[in-house]
Amino acid sequence: MNHESLGVIEECYVSYCSVIKPLIAQIEARSEKLPLQLFNEIRAFNDHIARCFYNSPSEEYIIQQTDKAQRHISRLALDCFKCLNVILFQQIEKFDRQTRNIDLTVIDNGQFFPDYSRKRIMAAQLVEKAKMKEHLDIVESLDLYQKAFNLYDSIIEDLSKISEKVKWAKVRFRIRRTAALIGWVISVIASAVISAIFSCELISRFL
Repeated sequence: MNHESLGVIEECYVSYCSVIKPLIAQIEARSEKLPLQLFNEIRAFNDHIARCFYNSPSEEYIIQQTDKAQRHISRLALDCFKCLNVILFQQIEKFDRQTRNIDLTVIDNGQFFPDYSRKRIMAAQLVEKAKMKEHLDIVESLDLYQKAFNLYDSIIEDLSKISEKVKWAKVRFRIRRTAALIGWVISVIASAVISAIFSCELISRFL
């Protein structure tokens, strides 16, 4: 094996340690599990590297295997960002479900919700573009997935900052709902009492 091929293998492992492992750590931290496709890509990557050292292969064969190993590193990075985007999107959807009856436009004097909506739309558009590019240009697709991840991560950070404000918004919503219910009950009782009074007056006139 020549020095050039050894250099390519070294670059692969540098990328794996500096890029892939931190991404995998984020996935494990956020979801406590790894998708099967990541294990398959890691296995395939190491398999191609191992073939470079087994049974005295030719330089041409080694170049083929290192090229495939590089592709699996790129695929690993792509799949990691895709997994992270799904995880973050699910967290955002959970927030939407939990606050569906809350007026988010009152938070931060109306500044939070427009920015939140804008980031969500931009991230979704980036994911859509990344999917379209995935089988045409993996480098550009990877860049788009990473930008989408950065936006989703920014949204999650924003949500964590307003968590206490959301709690107070929930309390205000419950108070308003309770007040509205009490008002409705009072109006029903008042209507019943008024109707009863008028009914009694009408009856007394005929007696």
